[in-house]
Parts: sequence; C-alpha cells; structure tokens
Amino acid sequence: MKSLPVRWSAELILLVLVVSGLGSGCGHRDSRLFWTDGQWIRDSSGRVFISRGLNLSDDNKFPSPVTGEFIPGWFNADCFAEIASWGFNTVRFVLTWEGLEPESGQYNEQYLERLEQAAEWARAAGIYLIFDMHQDLYSRKFYGDGAPEWAVLDEGLYFLPLGNGINPDLWYLNYTSPAVEKAFDNFYENTNKIQDHFIQTWQRVAERFSGNPAVAGYDLLNEPFPGSRLLQLDDFDRDYFQPFYEKLISSLLQVDSDHLFFFEPNAMRTNFLAGSGFPSGFSKFSIAQEKLVFAPHFYDPEVTVTLDYDGDISRLEKTMDLLVREAQRLQVPIWVGEWGLWGGAAGHGNKFLADQLTVYDRYLANYSFWDYSRNPTDRASPVNSTWIQDILIRPQPSFIAGIPLALNYDMEAGKFELKFKEETPGLASEILVPTRFCRPGDCRVEMEPVRSNSWEAGKSQGVNILKVLSNSKGTELTIRISKD
Repeated sequence: MKSLPVRWSAELILLVLVVSGLGSGCGHRDSRLFWTDGQWIRDSSGRVFISRGLNLSDDNKFPSPVTGEFIPGWFNADCFAEIASWGFNTVRFVLTWEGLEPESGQYNEQYLERLEQAAEWARAAGIYLIFDMHQDLYSRKFYGDGAPEWAVLDEGLYFLPLGNGINPDLWYLNYTSPAVEKAFDNFYENTNKIQDHFIQTWQRVAERFSGNPAVAGYDLLNEPFPGSRLLQLDDFDRDYFQPFYEKLISSLLQVDSDHLFFFEPNAMRTNFLAGSGFPSGFSKFSIAQEKLVFAPHFYDPEVTVTLDYDGDISRLEKTMDLLVREAQRLQVPIWVGEWGLWGGAAGHGNKFLADQLTVYDRYLANYSFWDYSRNPTDRASPVNSTWIQDILIRPQPSFIAGIPLALNYDMEAGKFELKFKEETPGLASEILVPTRFCRPGDCRVEMEPVRSNSWEAGKSQGVNILKVLSNSKGTELTIRISKD
C-alpha cells in the first residue's frame, strides 16, 4: 500500500470525515445497530434478526448478603459462553433501580462498570444484551425488588405481606396491598418528581452504552403494575402508562439513538388476564417507531395455578395470537420477554415447554426464556435442570436475508426447517447449530432451490454457524438441517 503523506490540511481531514461518516454531526451516518420495520427486527444491513435467548437472572434482583452487589458471585464470562453454545443469541440482563441509584441522586459507578464488563463478555461470546429494568412488587420494602426504599412513596400505609409467609409461590398477591398500589400510583403521577428520578437513572445506563455493539436495547420496565387502577386499564394505559413510556423514550433518545426500546404492556393484561385483556389502551406511539418492540410476557395461568399442563396447545395458540395481533395493531415486532415454568416444575412440564416452543416457531416470534442461573436452588434454570436443556437446545435462526415465512423443529426426529423469501442478493442468512444437536460433518443440510453454503465456528465453543448466501430476490428458499 502506498504510504500516506505526512502533512494533511484541515480541509482534507474534514472531507475524509464527512465521506466516511466518522465526523460528529457531519454527513449522514446510519448508526442503527438494530431497527424495526413494523413487523421484524433488522440489523444494519437489512437482514431480519430473530432474537432467541435467556434471562439472566433471578439473583440479579437482590444484593448479595456477603458483598452487597446486585450481580451474583457466580456470574462470569463462562455464563455467556455457555448460553451461546446452546444456540442462543440474546440475553435479557436483569438490573434494578435500587442497584443503580441506591441514594437519591447518587449513582453506583461500580455497578455500571460491572455492566460494562458483562457487555464485553457478551460481545466476546456473540451474544446481544437487552438490559431489563426489573421490578416485582415495586421494591424490596414490599418483599419484592426494584426501586430503592427512598423512592417508595407509599404515604405511610401499612403493609401486611400476603403469601410470603404461607406460600412463597403466591408472592404476587401482595400487588393488591394498598401500600403497593399507592407506591405505583405516585410513580405514574410523578409525585415529588419520583418518575423523573427513574428516567434520569435510565439515562445514566443509556449514556454509558450508547453505540455499544453488544447491546440490542432496553426493556424499559418489567411487568408494570397499574396500581389502584385495576378496573380502569384502558384509562390507565392511555392517560398514564403510554405518556410515561413516551417521556422515557424521548429522554433516552437524547443520550442514545442507537438502541431498541422494548415496551411491556401492563402486567394485568398478560399475567392475570392471559392475553385476553387485549387490545390494550395503547395507540400507535408518536416517537421512535423504528426502534420499538412490543415485549409481553407469557405465563399460562392454568399451569401457574394447577402446576400441571393439560396438553391443550390450542389455549397457548389463542393467547399467542392475541399478543401478535396487539403487536400488529401497534405496528411493531413482538418479543416475548419472559416465558417458562412457574417455579421450574409442573406436571407434564416437558410437553408444556415443547408446545410453547412450537407456538413461538409458528408465529416466528422472538423470545427470552426465564431464566439462566447457576444458583443451585433455581429450579427454572436449565443449568440445574438438564431436561430443560434438552428441550431448549436446537438449531436457531439468527439473521435471515429475507422475509421469514415458516419455521419448524421436530424434536423427536431431530429436524429443523426454515422457509423465507429471499430479499437481498449477496447477503448471508445465519443459523446457529449447537454441536449438541450435530456437528457440521454430521449434519445433513438440504436446500430448495440449491444455494451455496458454508460452516463457520461460532464465537463460543459448542456452536457453529451455517451461512447460506442469497443470490436472488423474491425466491422462496427452504433450508433443512437434520442429524445425519
């Protein structure tokens, strides 16, 4: 290569910056790491991104009794490497307001540094992070998690815990406590500017990760509860909830224009009404439409209550159909941020999980399983329940150079099939294939029509990437992978 001249003029440097798009505010630079088109999440080249992953983790909700940190001692780079080896490409990473702003206006820089380290570990493993601002029962003051105690505006109402002392699995009954409802009401009404504190805390996180390629986006608030407005859900969504979301998103855009915003419906519509509470009181958002993702949770209430699955997949399909229709109405993609087994156990639980995966594939949905933890007491974690691993680990589409049409996995036969309409010649689709399913030399790959393909090692051991190059536009391509 010919050497560059030593002396550059200021005008020439400016020209180079403008043409290359590296100048701050100069020229046009498409900085979108991911964006949405109203139905799909897409990467910067336009490929459809299918987000399949795990939550990490329940232990992140509370400070360690030993260190006081909100990130457990067992957490390290190997966690992401293991998740990637199972064929997943995303992690919904649980964090809390209390951990970030333990005292009013005082931010935990050590916590933010640990989150930066997590993002670096994720990037090295080929994992994208979705940071989740988690809460359950608003705060640890109510035997939950989320807000620091100084941000609990319950007006001194007496709190009598329900469920916790009798049956820990019924902790959610405490949402009906007047003290908990009052804390939520004051949050949505921004009493004493408490909502503004929350938004400023989120800004701290977004500012820290602006432009970070390991981060896909932000799940703005976990399972938001409507407070005392349980019987006025549409009014709550319209008058309080959506304005809160739009105010939060607008504030985050001031510091980070790169990442997606995952917004959840109020928890009554999914956790308690099993999807039948839709359509919501939301209207199409007025801002950031190309960055929004609808992020409901999906816990089947009959299995939650009875701890037994009756095998009725049609009930799961009906709920999923309602969730997808809501996303379509709002003109955004869908990502099921949590799903799994309540408490990690249920009768016929293996069929329940397999049927849920079948439904997600039929609807070509993005999802994040609850949860990944190395805490041996966590029965929901596939680390501790190898039978859950056996159901979850399979080939997964990651990037698709076209419009997805159908996705199917036959667990008994060990056969994966993806069908899509090619959209952009020259781009490669990528399918993550765990070696626990099959190694490249032991995989049978079939395509109709035939396309060139190649194998590439994933960033983490235990997973390989099947890359299939598109060479036409509008052709329906089917890819099949099976154990040879």
